Amino acid sequence: MTRLLLIRHAHHDYIGRAIAGWLPGVSLSAQGQVEAVALADRLAGARITAIYSSPLERAVETAGLTVARLGLHLEIREALGEVRFGN
Repeated sequence: MTRLLLIRHAHHDYIGRAIAGWLPGVSLSAQGQVEAVALADRLAGARITAIYSSPLERAVETAGLTVARLGLHLEIREALGEVRFGN
């Protein structure tokens, strides 16, 4: 049986203050780095065969720590990005 885990990116400095959306350069905060490492540790025992991420920096950073821990390749998919709100 295939299982799909949907995981949101870790903390960044816009959370609670503004909607970052597709704004470039929004990286993980120090708290987010800790959360992403904890996620990688938690998933280390899972039988994960593929990891996909949106192209947003914060999502790639979050997923990147897990792929490094599991020795996998990160697949970037544009369709996994944030909803595109008007102009």
